[in-house]
Amino acid sequence: MVLSDALSRRADSEELKVKSRETTLLPSTLFVNLLDREIASHIANTKDSEYDTSMLERLNFLTEHPDAIDPDWTISKQKDASILYYKGKRYIPRNAELRKKIMEECHDHALAGHPGAATTYYLVQRDYWWPGMGTYVKKYVAGCPKCQQNKINRRPWKGPLQPIAGTASLRPFGQISMDLLTDLPPSDNGYDTMLVVLDHGLTKGIILIPTTKGSSSTTIAELLRDRVFNRFGIAEKLISDRDPRFASHVFQEWTKLLGIKSALSTAYHPQTDGATERVMQEIEAYLSIYCISNPSNWPDAIGTLEFVHNSLMLDENILLLN
Repeated sequence: MVLSDALSRRADSEELKVKSRETTLLPSTLFVNLLDREIASHIANTKDSEYDTSMLERLNFLTEHPDAIDPDWTISKQKDASILYYKGKRYIPRNAELRKKIMEECHDHALAGHPGAATTYYLVQRDYWWPGMGTYVKKYVAGCPKCQQNKINRRPWKGPLQPIAGTASLRPFGQISMDLLTDLPPSDNGYDTMLVVLDHGLTKGIILIPTTKGSSSTTIAELLRDRVFNRFGIAEKLISDRDPRFASHVFQEWTKLLGIKSALSTAYHPQTDGATERVMQEIEAYLSIYCISNPSNWPDAIGTLEFVHNSLMLDENILLLN
């Protein structure tokens, strides 16, 4: 395809493009809104007792004063009946059968497909209106037995989070949460796992310890002794998931001898060790970015990773205090 040069282009080509974007091919007045004949007939035969008092007053006023101008309310003469419109949409009186019929057309019908409350409301409000229509639509959709039977609840109820209280003695790593980050690329030293220790009670700082996936409960206890407790003292509380190494009899007896309260997580309680899980996501992202050229070199990045994370946590704590 050969591009046009400057001499072969019209001088007003750009203006024509702008005008074409603003031009509507077919105005809305040329489209016919097809309404259910039964519903239209029912609306036309509405009794005065089915109108709300305020709506009936508007209908009588507009009927007696056809030249009156109201920006929201209008009437349309159809045979011997007057149809009340609110902003171009038919007002539906207090008639349970009529409103149910409309909902069946906009929600239950095969051409509607049992949509959600928001879509159903959009379909109804295109042609109809009545006070409290939004609430009516939500309750109708929520009470639809077919939707309840065949649809999946994508937003299940979740109980409120109950944060774990910090330790009485405010010192770093006095209350810790830990977990194992496994299946990392094997390093030259044989490491393939990282023990993540989080200061759960005070600073949210971390200590990262390289280890192996086959580490025993005794090995984990020795790592905590040599890399955490010798620097910050023995913790008062240790939070972890139910990894066999943490839940083993040996590890639990070791914590009892040191006077550490062991808190193992239970199902459906993300507030237990959720902080550690969140930190592990950041660790994985950091290692993926900075160790992509040499994945087996990840143990060498631990020191920098600890410094970066702990510095950010220190800055956030300062901002919160200020």
